[in-house]
Amino acid sequence: MLSLAPLTLALAQPQTAASAQAKLNVKRDIPYAEPADPRQKVDIYAPEGAKNLPVVFWIHGGGWQTGDKSDVQIKPQAFVDRGFVFVSTGYRLLPNVDMGTIFRDIAKSVRWVHDHIAEHGGDPERILVMGHSAGAQLAALICIDDRYLKAEGLSLA
Repeated sequence: MLSLAPLTLALAQPQTAASAQAKLNVKRDIPYAEPADPRQKVDIYAPEGAKNLPVVFWIHGGGWQTGDKSDVQIKPQAFVDRGFVFVSTGYRLLPNVDMGTIFRDIAKSVRWVHDHIAEHGGDPERILVMGHSAGAQLAALICIDDRYLKAEGLSLA
C-alpha cells in the first residue's frame, strides 16, 4: 500500500552551517505517460548513493495555467541535504485541458514515481506530496480523494 501525506517544512531539520551540501544526481524530463505530452514529465533529484530514502513529490503552482516542473528554486538541494529524494512533476495546463485531466495527470505521475523511484534511491512506500499554490490544491486533492489514484491502480494506506 502507498502512504501519501502532505509535508510541511516543520518536518525537515534545519541545515547547520557545518553540514555540507549533498551532491545532486539530477535526471530531467522523464516521461510518466505513454505517449507523453511534453508537460507529462518529471525531474528527479537524489543524493549520490541514495538508497531507500523518503520522497518529496513536488507539484508546481501557477493557477493551473502557468508554471513548470523546473520552478523549484532551492527546494531540491534543501530536501536532498535533509535525506530526501525530490521529484518535481509537470502536468498539462488550463485552458488546453480540463481540471479532471490535470487531476489524472498528477495521479498518473504519482503512480509512475511509485513504480520507478526505487531505481533512483527513493522508497516507494514513503512518498510525501506537497506543492505551491495550485500545486498545493492538487496535492491536497490527491491525498484526500483517492479515486484518482485508484484509477491508476494505487490505494492509500
